[in-house]
This record gives sequence, structure tokens and C-alpha cells, in this order.
Amino acid sequence: MAAPPPLRLEWHKAADLPPNPKNWRTHPPAQLGALREALGRVGWAGALLFNARTGRLIDGHARRDLAGADEELPVLVGEWDEGDEAFILTTLDPLAAMATADRGQLADLLR
Repeated sequence: MAAPPPLRLEWHKAADLPPNPKNWRTHPPAQLGALREALGRVGWAGALLFNARTGRLIDGHARRDLAGADEELPVLVGEWDEGDEAFILTTLDPLAAMATADRGQLADLLR
């Protein structure tokens, strides 16, 4: 099995990160408001994901949309073919959503 392509962290202006036309996720106003509040409180605590081979954003569309066009955003940049890009688009969020909550741990964090 070949090693996965390396990722690199770069900073890019939001306007230079075109959205992916195959992005299937939508972001309701309540989610955007919560995201805006979180970014205002702690700033960038994660990176967007961008495919340099296709020139398309894979993850982080809402964060990109909330940023000003000239705002520099943290971006993990990799290179995948179109098939792998589609696979990432379809699995990244659903796989994260499969996690279950440890209610005790969550309660401790909220205290």
C-alpha cells in the first residue's frame, strides 16, 4: 500500500479558496451563528481542507463563507485525484458524526 500524500499547512485568503461544486452539505442559520460565535471566541482552532490538484475546497465551506474575502485562513493542502476527492467529500463529516458521546466526560467539560 502506497503512503498517503503528505499534507502541508498553508495560509490562504478566503477568496482564493473556491467552493467545491460537489459539496453536498448545507449550513442552516443556527449552525452558522454558532460557528461565528465560536470563531469570535477562540479564533481558528482547525484548518480547512483543500485539494491542490483540482483547485477545490473539500472541507471548511462554512468557515470560508464566514470569513472576509481577504482574511487569511489556515488550510491543510493535499493532492488527490477526483475520485479520492469525492470519497473525502462523502465520508469526512459522516465518519465524524458516527462518534458517540461520553456523557460523563461531556458533563465534566461543561462544569
